[in-house]
Amino acid sequence: MKAITTMEELNALDADAILAGYRAGLEFTQVDYTRKDQAYWHGYLNGQVDRGLAPISPEQQQLARVIVADMRRQGAH
Repeated sequence: MKAITTMEELNALDADAILAGYRAGLEFTQVDYTRKDQAYWHGYLNGQVDRGLAPISPEQQQLARVIVADMRRQGAH
């Protein structure tokens, strides 16, 4: 699967699937290896990074910069 690097790609993903994957990545729930959706695995990889179980990838860093820039454009701090 291609890494998510833009807001458009992120917004196209199912938020519930991202959350389910994130929780699994943090090891709060069992990993569902039957899942094939990109949203789940995007969340899973972010959970792994946030828990310190995997290094952040260049693509994750790029998306983080995009999200921060978008938040600043919207006036959030």
